[in-house]
Amino acid sequence: MAREQSDEVLIEIYRIAAAEHARATEAGDYKSGNRAHRKLADAYRKLRSRGHESQSKLLALLKDPDVGARSWAAAHALEFAPEAGEPVMEELAAGRGLRAFSSKMTLAEWRAGRLKFP
Repeated sequence: MAREQSDEVLIEIYRIAAAEHARATEAGDYKSGNRAHRKLADAYRKLRSRGHESQSKLLALLKDPDVGARSWAAAHALEFAPEAGEPVMEELAAGRGLRAFSSKMTLAEWRAGRLKFP
């Protein structure tokens, strides 16, 4: 039987995959982006299944220097800690380019009650 990954290992997998997803998206590399998304979604599902304490460890990524890690963590935080995730999403939405547009759309869908989490 495989050894269960710690929360900290899952957070690092999530952080790396979120950063890779952002880079791939900016480069138009959908294959790498899809692969990275599968990794980060899997890590998120595992953290969520462990409960709020494990899930809330993602909040540390809201200050990550990598915008991909920060934006994914903020989007997921809308599910379990909107008071922490929403201000980061608003800050990202105030920028320019694809990241700002994505953040605006994520916020709009969340506020409309249509945002689904993996």
